[in-house]
Amino acid sequence: CQSGKFGDCAVLQLSQEGGDTASGSIEVRVAPKGVEPLIALAGERGEVVARSTQAEDLAQQVADTQLAQARLKNEHARLLEYQQRKDLAVADLLTISQRLSEIEAGLEQANREAAQQHRRIDTQKLAIHMEATNGQRNRSEIGRAFAEFGSIFTTSLAWLVRLFAGLLPVALI
Repeated sequence: CQSGKFGDCAVLQLSQEGGDTASGSIEVRVAPKGVEPLIALAGERGEVVARSTQAEDLAQQVADTQLAQARLKNEHARLLEYQQRKDLAVADLLTISQRLSEIEAGLEQANREAAQQHRRIDTQKLAIHMEATNGQRNRSEIGRAFAEFGSIFTTSLAWLVRLFAGLLPVALI
């Protein structure tokens, strides 16, 4: 993803868990042309067992942002006209300048929101969750059994000694 092999791509979240049931997940925001290649890469040594697609409706947010930008631009233009007047008092000029800086800050924020919305429209959010296959889990089960061999053997031997000690008096009688 970070090499840009699949187009514009950004990693949003990454997690990995080891142990007996190894798993991991990654969440990226990627250009639409990169979705299928990334899914194919993730399923290369396994199988894709589930898939879903979800679209995010940003129409209202985009419209609200465009409306806010237009309103702020109009107010900015109007205040610039007032600022050009020669009959303004210094206090009025300071008030207009302060309001102009507030509007410019609001415009910058609205532009950032618009850029973020367009990024969300132009890219897709892809979440991939991977788990160990049954074969890998079964190998893990066998490995755990070998690791516990000594403990199982000594426990079984102790049980046999107890059984022998309990049955010995009965056998003697």
